[in-house]
Amino acid sequence: MPEQSLFTRYKAWVRRNNVALNLFETGLSSATWLLPDRFSDGEFSYEAIHTAIGLISTFHESILSGAHDRDGGDLLLALGVLQQLQVLVELGALWGERARGRNRYDALVAYEALKAGVRGFVLLRSQGRMLLQGGLGNLEQEALAASTSGRPAGGRPTEVFDAFARFREHHCRAALEEERGEGAGKGDEADGLGARGATLSSAEQATMEAAWQGAVGAADASAPLWWDRGACEPATGADPSTSSGAGPGVRPQSAGDVARAAAAAQARSARLLAAAEALHVLRPLIYAATLRRWGRRAWRPWLASLLVDLASRQLSFRAAATSRQAAYAAAASPAVQGTSMAVLYRLQGIRFTAAESEELLRRRTSLLFYLLRDPVFASHTRPALGRLAGKLERVPLVGWGGGRLLEILDGMQQLYSYTSAS
Repeated sequence: MPEQSLFTRYKAWVRRNNVALNLFETGLSSATWLLPDRFSDGEFSYEAIHTAIGLISTFHESILSGAHDRDGGDLLLALGVLQQLQVLVELGALWGERARGRNRYDALVAYEALKAGVRGFVLLRSQGRMLLQGGLGNLEQEALAASTSGRPAGGRPTEVFDAFARFREHHCRAALEEERGEGAGKGDEADGLGARGATLSSAEQATMEAAWQGAVGAADASAPLWWDRGACEPATGADPSTSSGAGPGVRPQSAGDVARAAAAAQARSARLLAAAEALHVLRPLIYAATLRRWGRRAWRPWLASLLVDLASRQLSFRAAATSRQAAYAAAASPAVQGTSMAVLYRLQGIRFTAAESEELLRRRTSLLFYLLRDPVFASHTRPALGRLAGKLERVPLVGWGGGRLLEILDGMQQLYSYTSAS
């Protein structure tokens, strides 16, 4: 079809010129903040331009990520559009407040509830994983995983077992084939692993070996690795009955007991992380609802939002810490110590990925918005910045920049969306 051909050519053009387009869109978006009378009565026109640029940028990002060709791409684009349109929605609510006496926060609460619902769906779809960029990052990762492996991206347990399966197959393929008397292709199919073992990288192997050396303990660090012992099955661990923790009349802990305890501990950690993300999703809705109830000059909305933010952050780190502690305790159990299962238990501990660490940094940085929200801005931040701008007023360019910055910050106070970090 001609339309499809035209769209295909447009996508190819965007991919070829993505660097120049990104610079151009970023420059235009930044320039809208420096326009004269940016926060005057004509603000709706300026914000419409800014939002249009943001929508085009979101559309181009969806093309670059290949979202149009993958499952979940429509949801990814819809969530991006939803985030871009918030300021225009608030400006429409502000017009209704001025013209008809409506409370602008009625529309904002409804809009934040809609966003929370979509992000909650993404959270469930991601099996409780940390939301990246408000859920956009999760959908991008899910679409990428589906396109490369032919199946949706799993949660942390799936990642752990897949990594362990690739690792084990890499070292045990020959032994398994010899034991079963099967060919390479048949052995792979029977193992349910396919060709994934061949994709084991040197970094993955080094990580597994480091985990194994940690699992067997410092006293046995010189012992041969289990895959070098001439058999694919792990060696028998220490006798539980000789453990100092098993006294007279006390039943020694079996491997099944360790498995059940580890599974229960990891489930509790997963629930803590899911609760942290649920608080993160609900925080903008809580802030908007409390602003509707008490107004932006009151301390209650500011404090409620801050407490929810801090609680979410604390739960995230507590979930990771308890998960790692449980993983190390399971790996050190006499029932499995010195076996390949100890490696698996160590791998089950929650460790934030690079993308998740970046997201945590972004959330920590977003706490600075509390300095730009009333009543803190009016009582503390604005006076301090005003005194600083007054001292720099006579410095060429710097004085003008300080005055312009204060003008922008004062204008940002007019709209909830500029400082809500939602």
